[in-house]
Amino acid sequence: MTSALPAIFLFFLLFAFTTTTTSAGNGLVLDSDGDPLRNGGEYFMSPINGGGIFAGAVRHGSGTNCSLAVIRSSGSRWSTTISSPFKILYISEKLPLNISFAQFAPNVCTKSKNWLVTRSYPIREPVMVGSAQEFDGSVMDGYFSIWSVDETKGHYKLVFCHTGGECGNIGVLVDINNFQRLAVTVDEPLVLKFDKVKESSDASKLSMVV
Repeated sequence: MTSALPAIFLFFLLFAFTTTTTSAGNGLVLDSDGDPLRNGGEYFMSPINGGGIFAGAVRHGSGTNCSLAVIRSSGSRWSTTISSPFKILYISEKLPLNISFAQFAPNVCTKSKNWLVTRSYPIREPVMVGSAQEFDGSVMDGYFSIWSVDETKGHYKLVFCHTGGECGNIGVLVDINNFQRLAVTVDEPLVLKFDKVKESSDASKLSMVV
């Protein structure tokens, strides 16, 4: 009898967690139509003051080596896949998340669609696209998350939480090429809303070959 108690206790903990993270009114992240974000769903991240999110090639030196940076644009927008490692139907605020571009144009920089944060100069912690192996040990350990800014308007911000450390806002920093780069910052966050994908993403129409 005593050996069964821990299993029962864990069952109720799992049940409580699943209930609180999938029931409406318990911190669910809502899209611009007022519907909860589906785990693994495809959405446009739309800055509330206009524009979109896409990737741009950043060259390294004078050669052909390059990587892709996540950039805010005035027009182009690529859809993203937002997923949690937890087996839940909907995305809640402050859950650990994986973010990737849902569609991807051919390019010579990377074959990975995944977002990650790297240690870099002069933008200290930019949001990049690729795999950890491509960045020579400069990838920061941690995870993305969505936090509410104004839940009544469906306005949210992205944060990056360092493993065992603090969470920082994802904001916009302008680099030497005048790209508006997404990066971890102590400054104001980039405030977003999440739009369902009801049209083909611009990523399918662009060539990223550099």
